[in-house]
Amino acid sequence: APKTMNQAIVAPIKEFLSRKTAIAILVFIIIYKLADAFALALNTPFLLRGVGFDLATVGAVAKSVGVSATLIGSLIGGILMPSLGLYRSLMIFGFLQIASNLAYALLALVGKSFIAMVAAVFTEYFCGGLSTVAFIVFLTALCDRRFTATQYALFSAAMAVGRVFVGPEAAAMVDHMGWFLFYLSTFIIGIPSLILLWWLKSKLDFSAYKLIRYQIEDNTVQLTNAIVHYHHCNTLPVTARCDHVHASWLFLVESARRVRS
Repeated sequence: APKTMNQAIVAPIKEFLSRKTAIAILVFIIIYKLADAFALALNTPFLLRGVGFDLATVGAVAKSVGVSATLIGSLIGGILMPSLGLYRSLMIFGFLQIASNLAYALLALVGKSFIAMVAAVFTEYFCGGLSTVAFIVFLTALCDRRFTATQYALFSAAMAVGRVFVGPEAAAMVDHMGWFLFYLSTFIIGIPSLILLWWLKSKLDFSAYKLIRYQIEDNTVQLTNAIVHYHHCNTLPVTARCDHVHASWLFLVESARRVRS
C-alpha cells in the first residue's frame, strides 16, 4: 500500500503521463462512450414528450427491459471477449453501441409504438452492456499494477466526463434539429472514437492482453450479484443504476484477465 501522498497520487499520474500515447488514450476514454451518453441524456424526455408514452409505461420498460438487456449484453460480451480479443471487442462492440442509437431515430419516425419502444430500449442497453465490458477490460489493462487504484480512478473519472456535461448540449441539439436528426447525429458523434481506436492499434500492443475463459457457474454468480446490486439502487436514475450493474461485472472481468509480456 502507498505510504506517502507522492506514492498514492503523484507517482501514478506521472507514470501514466510518461507514456507516449497518454493524451490520445485520455481522449479515447472520454469519447468512446460519448455517443451513448448523448443518446441516454434525453432518453426519458424523448419517450415521454417526444413520442408520447406515459410515465408508468416508460418506468416499467426502463426497469425491466433496460436492466435485463444490460445484464444480457454484459454476459454475452464477457463470453465473446476471450475469442475476439481486446481490440476487436472494443471496435465491434463500440460500433454496435453507436449504431444502436439509430433505433431511437427509427422510433422518432415511427411514433408511438410500444413494440418499437421496447426494441429500441433493449437494443440500446444491450449494446451498451457489450461495449462497457470491453471498455472496463481496456481500462484495467491500462493500469500499472503498482498504481491500479489511483489510475483506475483517473480513467473512470475521464470516462464520466462526457456523461456529466452532455445534457445541456443534447437539449440544445434537440431544440435545433428535432429528435430524428438528433439521434442520427449521435451516431456520427461516435465515429471519431472508432477512428482513434484504429489509430491506437498501431501504438498499443492490444495482443499483450490475454483473456482467459472462465466457467459459466462464475458468470451466474456475478450475474446474481449484479441483479442484487441493481435492486439496492432504486433511488438512482436508471442510467446510474446500470452503471452500478456494470461495476459489479468489473470483478468478473478482472478475474478473467491476465497480462502476459
